[in-house]
Amino acid sequence: MASTLVAGVATVSSADELVLSNGDTITGKVQGMEKGVLTVGTPYSEPVRIRKSSVAALRTDGPVTVRTASGEIWNGSFLINEAGQTVFKPAERPWDELAWADIDAIDPATPRLGGKISAGASMRSGNTRRASVNIGFDAEKRTLQDRSSASIRFNYAEENGRTTARNSYAALKYDYFLTSPYYGYLSAELLNDRFRDIDLRAVAGPGAGYQVWDGASKSLLIELGLSLVREELRSGRDESWVTARVGSNLRLGLTKDTSFNDGLKAYSRVDEPENFQVRNEASLNSRLNSYWSLKLTNIIEYDSKPPVNIKKTDIYWILSLQYTF
Repeated sequence: MASTLVAGVATVSSADELVLSNGDTITGKVQGMEKGVLTVGTPYSEPVRIRKSSVAALRTDGPVTVRTASGEIWNGSFLINEAGQTVFKPAERPWDELAWADIDAIDPATPRLGGKISAGASMRSGNTRRASVNIGFDAEKRTLQDRSSASIRFNYAEENGRTTARNSYAALKYDYFLTSPYYGYLSAELLNDRFRDIDLRAVAGPGAGYQVWDGASKSLLIELGLSLVREELRSGRDESWVTARVGSNLRLGLTKDTSFNDGLKAYSRVDEPENFQVRNEASLNSRLNSYWSLKLTNIIEYDSKPPVNIKKTDIYWILSLQYTF
């Protein structure tokens, strides 16, 4: 009898606790949350299903896995902070807090593909006829063990019926976390730019990375690797070489609805270190609602030894409307 009572007390003390918006309290074990419905197992009834919007407070006794609205997967625990708010504390980033509203799923059955689509366009008529269009696509799928990402950029402009810009860029990358925060990666990039005389530049190779930050308000990764480059020019000589690759990606939450992103990639030829290329893409995002935002992007591309009669630096400014899925 005594041992049964002790076991019962231990079970309750190690249980998860929920407080509903009507004041009711539920003690049990959080089994998961998908599509806005939280499932809680209790020792006195069948699993209880509760709408996320009906949860006023949540505390978990043990670690759980969550997926954020942006597709990130984290391990950690829910607790009530000093302000009385439900927050999620990542185990490996205890100084970060995720708001309850930012949690998309708990112990999700499968990782979710998340991404962003942006588009911008401009048109002018009269003394000068000018038109331009810019399209961007980013997608990422994250699990506890790996991360896959893809990006596509397309830029086109014409003035008085004459094409003045046409280029496209695509990148694929796979990261495998050996032991967090260290990971190995494989990356591939393709570039086409008519006005830089590049018919196709392909870059692919392995490397290693370090995830400095991986939080809700900020993230930073640094990478170093080797890549094989194959460049086919429209009028010049095609060539292949091996290059050292350095990369970084920074995301900072400036305010609740504004964030800054910067992705840098630099390549230096192993046999000619003074021959290098750099691509930096920085953007400022201002959220309009849960799905839509305004995005201002600056892209700088630099080639220390471009083809004949081609300038070393290209700079683009792009204002677009972005949809997050």
